[in-house]
Amino acid sequence: MSLQDQLTQIHQNSRAVALDRYRKEKLHSISFLYDRTYAATQDYESIFSESLVALDKLEILDSRFSKFRDTIFSEFSLRIDREAQTKEQEENLGKTIDAFLSMLSPYWHLAISVKAAEWPLRRFSMNIYNSEYLLLCSLPYYDQPIFERMLYVIPVLPPMFQWLQGFKRSGKCPTNSTIKRAFCDETFLNLYSKFLIKEVSHSNVYRRELVFFTSMLIMAIASLSASNSKELSNVIALSLEASSALMDSTGNESKISAYTILAVISSAVPLSRDVIVASIDTILTTLNGKLTASALKCILKLYQTIQTDSLDALPLSVFNKLPDSLLKDYQDIIFSTGMNGSFLTAYIRAALKAQSIIIEVVDVLDSVQNFNITTKAFSLIEEDALNEAQFRKIVNKAHLTVSDLELLLHATILDRNAEDETFVDAEEDNEVESFDSVSGNITEGKPEDYQSLVSDTVSFLSSDKQTAQTFFQLRDIYFKSIQTYSFETFLQQGLKDEDQRISFLLRVASEEGAPIRARTLALSMVKKCINSIGDTILTYSIIPIVCTFLLDTNARLRCSAVEIIDCMSSKKSNNAQNFCLPYIYDGTKTKKVAMLSPKDGYLLLQALQKEEDVFKIDSGSFLSSFGTILGSKKLGQVFLAFFAAHSLENGIPDIKRKLMRITAAGCNAVKKASGPVEVFGSFISNYIASRAEWIERCGYTNCGFNSFEDDVLNLISVKDFNQNALLFLEQALTSPYKHLSVAAQSKMLQVFSTIPFDCQMHLINCVLENGLNDKNTTFYDPADLLEEMNLNSKLLVELFKGSVLSNSAQPQTNIPKRRRASSASARHAMREMGVSSLARQHLQKLTVLLDVLYHFSTLKNFNPSVQLLEPLFTILDDLETLGIDGKLPVLYAQETLASCMVNLIHKISDNHIHVDDISSIRADIVVSSIRSSDSPQVQNKLLLVVAALASFVPEIVLHSVMPIFTFMGAHTIRQDDEFSSQVVEETIRCVVPALASTAKSGMDEEIDFLLTSFVSAFPHIPRHRRVKLFTTLATTLGSHLSMHLILFLCGQQYAAAYSKHSMDSCTALVDFSSTFLQRFNSAEQIDAARKYLDLWKMIPEDPVEKDSKMYSNLTTRVVFSPSILLMNKSELYNLRRGLVSYLRHSLVDFKGSNGYSRLRIVIASEFLHEENVDRNLKVFSALIGDLLSLVDEYSGNVEDEEIIKKLYKLLANILSFLPLKYYVDSASRILKSASSSVRTIRHLTTLTGTKFEFEEIDDPHAREGIEEIVPILLHLIESNADLEISQSSFDTIASLLRRFGEKLDTSLFKSVMNVAIGKFGLLSMHSPELVVSSINCLTSIVLIEGVKIIGYFPKFVPPIYQIFESLVKSSDEDTSRLGETAILVLFATLIRKIPNFLIPEVENFESVVFRSNLASLQVRSSVLMSIVDSADSKAVLSAMCNLWNGVSSLDASTIGLFLSALEATINKLERKVAISESTVFTRFFLDALEFKSKTNFDINTANRIESTIDKCGIDYVLKLNDKSFRPLFASIVRWAFDEEKGEVHDRSLRLQSFFKFFNKLQEQLQSIITTYYSYLLDSVEQLLRDFSESRLEDIPLRRLVLISLATSFKYDQIGFWQSSTRFDAVSIALCSQLSNVEDKIGKHLIKAITTLVKVAGSDEHNKAVNTLLMSHMKTECKPREKYWTVRVLKSIYKKVGENWLSLLPQLVPLIAELLEDDDESVEAEVRTGLAKVIEQVMGEPLDRYLE
Repeated sequence: MSLQDQLTQIHQNSRAVALDRYRKEKLHSISFLYDRTYAATQDYESIFSESLVALDKLEILDSRFSKFRDTIFSEFSLRIDREAQTKEQEENLGKTIDAFLSMLSPYWHLAISVKAAEWPLRRFSMNIYNSEYLLLCSLPYYDQPIFERMLYVIPVLPPMFQWLQGFKRSGKCPTNSTIKRAFCDETFLNLYSKFLIKEVSHSNVYRRELVFFTSMLIMAIASLSASNSKELSNVIALSLEASSALMDSTGNESKISAYTILAVISSAVPLSRDVIVASIDTILTTLNGKLTASALKCILKLYQTIQTDSLDALPLSVFNKLPDSLLKDYQDIIFSTGMNGSFLTAYIRAALKAQSIIIEVVDVLDSVQNFNITTKAFSLIEEDALNEAQFRKIVNKAHLTVSDLELLLHATILDRNAEDETFVDAEEDNEVESFDSVSGNITEGKPEDYQSLVSDTVSFLSSDKQTAQTFFQLRDIYFKSIQTYSFETFLQQGLKDEDQRISFLLRVASEEGAPIRARTLALSMVKKCINSIGDTILTYSIIPIVCTFLLDTNARLRCSAVEIIDCMSSKKSNNAQNFCLPYIYDGTKTKKVAMLSPKDGYLLLQALQKEEDVFKIDSGSFLSSFGTILGSKKLGQVFLAFFAAHSLENGIPDIKRKLMRITAAGCNAVKKASGPVEVFGSFISNYIASRAEWIERCGYTNCGFNSFEDDVLNLISVKDFNQNALLFLEQALTSPYKHLSVAAQSKMLQVFSTIPFDCQMHLINCVLENGLNDKNTTFYDPADLLEEMNLNSKLLVELFKGSVLSNSAQPQTNIPKRRRASSASARHAMREMGVSSLARQHLQKLTVLLDVLYHFSTLKNFNPSVQLLEPLFTILDDLETLGIDGKLPVLYAQETLASCMVNLIHKISDNHIHVDDISSIRADIVVSSIRSSDSPQVQNKLLLVVAALASFVPEIVLHSVMPIFTFMGAHTIRQDDEFSSQVVEETIRCVVPALASTAKSGMDEEIDFLLTSFVSAFPHIPRHRRVKLFTTLATTLGSHLSMHLILFLCGQQYAAAYSKHSMDSCTALVDFSSTFLQRFNSAEQIDAARKYLDLWKMIPEDPVEKDSKMYSNLTTRVVFSPSILLMNKSELYNLRRGLVSYLRHSLVDFKGSNGYSRLRIVIASEFLHEENVDRNLKVFSALIGDLLSLVDEYSGNVEDEEIIKKLYKLLANILSFLPLKYYVDSASRILKSASSSVRTIRHLTTLTGTKFEFEEIDDPHAREGIEEIVPILLHLIESNADLEISQSSFDTIASLLRRFGEKLDTSLFKSVMNVAIGKFGLLSMHSPELVVSSINCLTSIVLIEGVKIIGYFPKFVPPIYQIFESLVKSSDEDTSRLGETAILVLFATLIRKIPNFLIPEVENFESVVFRSNLASLQVRSSVLMSIVDSADSKAVLSAMCNLWNGVSSLDASTIGLFLSALEATINKLERKVAISESTVFTRFFLDALEFKSKTNFDINTANRIESTIDKCGIDYVLKLNDKSFRPLFASIVRWAFDEEKGEVHDRSLRLQSFFKFFNKLQEQLQSIITTYYSYLLDSVEQLLRDFSESRLEDIPLRRLVLISLATSFKYDQIGFWQSSTRFDAVSIALCSQLSNVEDKIGKHLIKAITTLVKVAGSDEHNKAVNTLLMSHMKTECKPREKYWTVRVLKSIYKKVGENWLSLLPQLVPLIAELLEDDDESVEAEVRTGLAKVIEQVMGEPLDRYLE
């Protein structure tokens, strides 16, 4: 691996490890649900709670999710830091998260799954550690938004998913084609298929995943099949593997997916017959009844693709799994599949071979006729049927047992392997007959067959190789002789005497690989041989060997051995002189084995006979009973020596190992007997040297060497563990032979706890020295092996004492603080190669020992001693030396050592073990190591050691407290990882109590220093860890000692940040403190606020002199930063102001879900449940008293005005926290107190109103509180002590009555009313502000009481009119505006509540409204609308009409307000009222129409007002009928034309106003008022004549007149204008206008004449108009006259041209003249306009007529 590859690998492994806070915050801000900004502020507790709720919902869907509650969703998971896990823990955690993702996969489309996945994402960084598995689980959702989020949260895509890099950058989902290309990649497909197979095995597959995999796999196969490349073959192999796994699944959907894949594969590529048959077998094996049809279709599809041997019979394993009634029940499926003949042929042939197990042969042949099977296939079926019948006959004649078949198999194998054996020659091999030639021969073989086999071997139990070769040759012949039933002949002729026979048969029976029949037969023949031996020969020499058969697992062998024992016991003879097999183990006859005397031998046999029934039942009974068999001490040792002699002399591994087991059992059973090690001393000492020889013996005797070697090591026992055993065990452990070493390890673990201490230490050192020696080949890990040993504290103490380099752990009388200096000589010595190598070896050994110690320190049953700690401190110092001077990698060793020390201290403390000599506890070494280490992990672990020591020996840690907390504040709390946070909390919880318990005089200095250290690092502490850290700190120190200090220190930072306009820092500080306070109860919070203010009061207002007492006081408290002493007056003011603001925000800003302050909710809950009421009232009273005293103290200081305001806000917030009942009590006492300042009372009254606004209306406490507080406020008003107090009291009473009035007693209203309308209220003319407040109070009373106040009406309405007049005359606009507004609101309230009683006052009210020019237009409009809606419409209309003259002289806004109200009044009027008041309205209307001539407004404003007046008039007209309106209209016409109404200001303007109104009225009523034109027709004719004769020049009026005529013509539906009298008059008047019409209004004239001709046209009328028009086209007429006449004719011909064609001949000459007119405009209009229109009407050119 290149350097670049190594660096890349290191980067990949450490990509989740962030050593700086900013990178950790960046990692923490990655979220499925939230944006980075919000996610960065979340703490783990909130994330965990949200995910846990989602997990609850997931459990409803799948109960298996519940198992994760004990792992990644447990409370313990909050404290797990994945970066600090061991390799094993990390693997387990990764597997757990993978399992969770697997179960979550089917639910990625649900929001709850994403919420649940948020926890492992944020806490365990599964997007980094489990990124590949996360993508695999979510890949089926590749086209869904959730997959976009997956790509977003994964910072670096795994190597196998780099093809998604582009989509990650673009933030889009991958396309279908991209996924398909990925599946065409063999490597990726292998990855995903392995993943899917794993999911199938865990039953986690789901439909979407199966559909996705199947579809993508099919597309990949289709894409690759065209190229027929190597990739296709690999993809096919992976597909087959996946389909096999899917078929093994229990889900039907998985099986169907597998069937689909197999069908596609078989179509894409040719598969061999074996693969297809194996696939069919798998399908049938995993088949369930519901999918039989689908499976059969797949099978038929697969079988169609077989290209070779397709007609061969199906294997019986496949055939037996097919349905019994396949040809009957599934004919439709078979027929529907083409090319089914091959499968049917194979099926039927298999049925025939199965001997009609499924169907009879005849049935098969009959069935064939129904299917499409070729002739060749049919002939094969018939042939199979015939041959099978013949075979059945042969089988029926066969008589072979299981044993016969076993021997036959064994003999056949031996025949085939004979050529490879060196001890069997070719001629002998040829003489061995085959089974086929002798299978029918049951007579004995020929004598000459075995006589040549006789050898000179003394005993076949000899271990030499030559004897073995001879034995194996005879053994094979023996096996075959059993088959031919000639074994007795073989024994008689092939073996020369009984010794040979017995030794041969015993060795055959001892071979565990031989057939059971041959072995049992051999023992039977041994028994027969013993019976045939005479009484002069003793057979006791074979007892040990016969006993070995009692250990065999086969019961038949054990029974045969028992029979031999019985046989030997029955042949008791006192005359016997010789022994059977005297040279039983020595073929050279040079050494005899030890024998028993006849008597002893007989006793031994009798002892064996007593237990023989047990031996037959259990193979282990012999060893357990061997002690009983040996009997008394004397005989026992004799018998044991007899067995030991045979064990030592026997060289056949199978027999020797069993004899050693028997002998070892005897040694352990017989008292004072030598142990197995001593008995087999020489064998054991030479074993390793002769191991190769024993391997060879086991090889040619077919004995398992490993089993033999295990039995050798089992000779080592606890009873006689001596130096020889120790030496042998050490040699075996360090030997280069793996099995021997592993077996020695097992034996060492077995005996370790029982051997002497020095032997234990020797073995431990041996394990360490050899295991850590790189030159030696060992098969064990020293750490793992030592962990398996049962090491006690004494052993560990001795080991670590031997691992100490220095003498640092010297007794400390005065407990000095250690100051370590790096030694130059030490550094120089470390540079030498030898010393450096020794140091590395020592560090390696030390690391192993520390790993072992850590293992034991975690065990529950481990009991450490205090003495074990002493060398650990010294070793910690040594490690510091090795790391600093030797530059060795000691971090891991230091971490492990720290963990060990923590565990040991906890265990010692839990066991209540007392420390006799505390000087051995070297806390100074720990502190020195903390400060010198650069590793945060080491620092954290050592801090935990300090924490543990603080609980264990606090007096030691006390001397190092300040350096510890200084270091933590500067380094540890800045680390953004869970482990560092846990370390800090644990250190705080342990060290601080030690500090508290040992401090003899106050703790102020220490606490100040400690908290300052932590708060000074506040900006560097990760935001989501701040609250938990400081909560732990405050809880441990005690809230009464620390909360106010933490807040005060943070408040100084807040003030500094605010002065620099750093709002982000201010927000962070407030967020922290408001959340921090919620971790404590309400009393603690209020008490902290009070103590906070005590510290605040210590801050000077002016710069401090160095020689002053205040200077010395401030310098003695660390919480007052040195910068305070250097501040100027302005800076000190900003600091004090910022501190007050910070306290208020901290207490108030934390809101609940309902918007209320969280502290208020908590306090209300406590008071509601009557919890700690007295305590809360006490602290509240104290805080309120402090705030009031502060307010009073600073009230006279103008410079502190802003601080006073903030203090009042704080006071208001504090009081608002109190429940209403207690608030009223407190407020009442303050208001009644003579010592309360005016300013305090004023603020408190205002606060009281605010307090009640948040209370429920139905709250009985609220009603009681108001009834108690209102009289006090009234008393304050009547006392006339202060104007502002009276004003605020009225305002508060008004707000209270407005909100709770319906629940209050009437008497209270009367009391308030009397004061409000008295000399301290309305009649207080010297104070407008007080008057306004009293009016507001009256408004509230009227709103609640309504008609009940009618008796007071005369008392307050007249004064209000007087007040209004004074306000109008007042020069103080602000006061007047407030007063006018208050009066208007009162009037609106009165008119809404008692409208019937106020009819006489409506006009006055409206007058006040219109004259209140300082009040807002919105208020005035609202009041007017209230009058319109509530009062009598007739009275309102009358009042409005009467007020016009006064209103018309006011400003435009007021006039608009008047007209809007009038319009609303008119719309509300009933028809009868409108008719009855029509005269009044007409009079007003005519006056209003004169408005334009009287006003000084600009023309636009006047026009807007006039338009509104017209609209009001039209709306009123719509309320009238024809009968009532005609007289009114006639009067209006007379007013307009006849100047009926007095003096005329401007006749032209009056006419304009009239025609504007009339034109709008015509547009509104259309034909309804067409006849009304008769009232003004004559007047209009006269106006037109005046215009034509130039007696009157008024273009706007002329335009309005023409528009009125055109409009009337347009809506004439009754032929009004067809009357000749009216037509002639109006036509002449209109045509006369052509002589001097202005260009601006010419179009209106054209429209009027054209509309008249169109509506009232007739031949006579048309001719008359034509004549009139022609008179204006003569040569003597003016050019513009002729021009407009041509325009009129053009319009007429365009509209009604066909009716005028008859008049064309009269017009043609004039047209001809005009075409040559001198005026170009006339000529052009005729040529391009009139002529063209006439031609269009005629349909032919006009030139012909002109010629």
